[in-house]
Amino acid sequence: MSLKRLFFGIFLLTTFLNHGCPQQDISTAITGDYLGEVPPGRNAKIFAPALVSTIFNEDGSPIFTPDGNEIFWRISGSPFSTFVSMKRNNGVWSRPEIASFSGQYQDAALSISPDGKKIYFASKRPKTGTEGLSKFNTWMTEKINDEWQAPLPVGEPIDHPDDYYTRVSVAADGTLIKQSKEPDGKGGWDLFVCRMIDGKYTEQQNLSGPVNTEYNEYAPQISSDGTFIVFQSDDYPDSKGGIDLFVTFKMSDNTWSNGINLGNAVNTNFVEKWPTITPDGKYLFFTSDRPAEVKYAQYSIQKKNLEEIETLYEFFHSQKYQPTWGDIYWVEAQVIEDLKPHELK
Repeated sequence: MSLKRLFFGIFLLTTFLNHGCPQQDISTAITGDYLGEVPPGRNAKIFAPALVSTIFNEDGSPIFTPDGNEIFWRISGSPFSTFVSMKRNNGVWSRPEIASFSGQYQDAALSISPDGKKIYFASKRPKTGTEGLSKFNTWMTEKINDEWQAPLPVGEPIDHPDDYYTRVSVAADGTLIKQSKEPDGKGGWDLFVCRMIDGKYTEQQNLSGPVNTEYNEYAPQISSDGTFIVFQSDDYPDSKGGIDLFVTFKMSDNTWSNGINLGNAVNTNFVEKWPTITPDGKYLFFTSDRPAEVKYAQYSIQKKNLEEIETLYEFFHSQKYQPTWGDIYWVEAQVIEDLKPHELK
């Protein structure tokens, strides 16, 4: 990649943060839970258009801290990817900015612990020295005295030697779910578990039950109570598009059910990926490269001025920089509960 293209990419990123979300530069303050957005029902809808979902590539669903006062998400695409964050102080949300622990290396695959004290992510940042790595490792930043600390590599056994890239997700009891292409897996990406015992993680083990198949299961998000895992796959026979979201439930014998397609409420013939569950368990977030649907506005929680309306118009009527770039969507998590096997209800 030429330096000219690199600097152009950084210019685009800077432009996005400075001008891509002009709602933050005007007098109307953004307040309320979930950035004041009207919650979705059982059909997915775009999240925060022209603020979080933009003409750039939102390639990573947002994570929220349990108190609802911080949000992090990923924007990606050549030549750079980074985490963006917003914080609510005295009831008012800040403008989007580069997360304190991101912005220098290729970062991806955000997840947050149920207590909100640890954020896990994948990164090509070096463990030592200054040059970036050719593979992703798993890193963790911890919140101490209301500040996110410098990230540290988690190392083995969470980072397996056979992994080029992984995403981890942690339940309230410390159980960690990840993806891996370990040679003794069932084929492609499989879902693995590392259990917390005496304050240390065990070696990864292939999840028991029919969840793992000869197809790909990856990018997991485990529920806080550990009863289900949402994941993505790009080659299941019943997939609706390039990548779909699926759910597996923990059965009464502690095995994991077969993957169940989340259906038309979530999946389309486009790509749906990177599932996250909000700390309160109410909503499922994911990214999709489906075309943003333009609807006539019925009403707005807050009065909009001309600049805000112009921003929304540009978002819904401008093409993405790349046609396969995504936006962030959300839906009631009840769509998952609706798929629970009868014996678990």
